[in-house]
Amino acid sequence: MIENWVSFAGFASILTAKALKNVDKGSEQYAILCKWLEKLLDVVLAGFYDSIELLHSAKNRSSVQKAEQSCTICLLVLDNVISLGRAMSRLMTDDIISAVLHSVLEKIL
Repeated sequence: MIENWVSFAGFASILTAKALKNVDKGSEQYAILCKWLEKLLDVVLAGFYDSIELLHSAKNRSSVQKAEQSCTICLLVLDNVISLGRAMSRLMTDDIISAVLHSVLEKIL
């Protein structure tokens, strides 16, 4: 499971986003889904930063490929959360987005 965490997080974000779009914004279910997404986002951000660091410390091609895959999926999850719009603006603040983009520019590009 540890090796597949990023895939699980990716699928969870897609399913959670889909569920959020189909429930009333004032409902208890919506609030629960938002809390779940907030916890998921914490994991994804931590994994993203760990994966970026791994890109620079990896000793072999396999490790680099795993780190690249993790970074890519984490970015897709972040994009998915951003695409939810204003409802999730408290989760994906401008500061978080800026920090992620800065990390990509500094360490990847």
